[in-house]
Amino acid sequence: MEKLLTYGKNIDLDIEKFLVQNIPTEFREAMLYPIKTGGKRIRPTLVLLSAQAVGGDINSALPVAVAYEIAHNTTLIFDDIIDKGETRRGVPTLRKAFGEVTSLLVGLKYREAVVRALEQAPQFLRLIKVLTRTIDEILEGAMLEVLFERGIRENEPFINSKRRPNVDIDDYFYMIDKKTAALFRASCESGAIVGGGTEEEITALRSYGTNLGIMFQITDDYLDIYGDEELIGKIVGKDIMEHRIANIVVLLSMKKMDEENRNKLIGVISKQETTKEEILDAIKMIKSTNVEKEVFEILDSYKVKLKEALKPLKQTEAKLILENIADFVTSRQF
Repeated sequence: MEKLLTYGKNIDLDIEKFLVQNIPTEFREAMLYPIKTGGKRIRPTLVLLSAQAVGGDINSALPVAVAYEIAHNTTLIFDDIIDKGETRRGVPTLRKAFGEVTSLLVGLKYREAVVRALEQAPQFLRLIKVLTRTIDEILEGAMLEVLFERGIRENEPFINSKRRPNVDIDDYFYMIDKKTAALFRASCESGAIVGGGTEEEITALRSYGTNLGIMFQITDDYLDIYGDEELIGKIVGKDIMEHRIANIVVLLSMKKMDEENRNKLIGVISKQETTKEEILDAIKMIKSTNVEKEVFEILDSYKVKLKEALKPLKQTEAKLILENIADFVTSRQF
């Protein structure tokens, strides 16, 4: 897995090249800040591996890998604006460090850098169609995530009046397919396209990316309740603090609670300001339902689907690494 973690890191200089084009020099520090704070670079790694898995040239895939890492960071920038996030990857968010106006400008510039990177790749028109569809899906997922919240947003009467009164597991999986899995799906699909894959191979890698993205989000949800703050780089219980009921651990635990405890948990999630003690008490309630085993059973079921999706591909080192990524995603502690 050491190879996996360094695979996508080799494109950082290329990413920086696209980000600093056509900006005032005063904005350079802010533009590069999200990239320099780190990240696992999973999405560009998926692009490069998908291209290799269909027999393609990795150099042709590099601009696409750059595009999808920038795209990923674009979503994080806007997520932190929407959620008023203060910490990411163990350091202050772009919003916290540079302010919301700078974050908006940087986020919009990132969006344009994605297109400029894709322009350097073969089959640009097909790639841009994938990107357009993907952005549409991510925005739908982001809208649903806001509607699924249980808190009251200041100065947002429209959103507050449109909250979904009930959120179930099916709603959750639909939302994460859009908000999280879409970028994994597009990374794999685009890598296969630029690598010259057959339609069967492109479909196979698209399916693989979907399953991996869902596994990634489920693991994120799990770490939000069971993780180590020092390792994950953000506070445990962040979803509770941000009024998110659409966390698979939370949803599964609520099904096992009696009405009194369920209402108590919803009360904490809905509370405008929560103390650290209240969050820890809520986590204790969730853990008492022993849904951990159920979460890992769900992850295992997606791992089976993921490996099944790769069957049409020839046996190569790239395919083997893609299979192993599933183990990395579900065993990670950050």
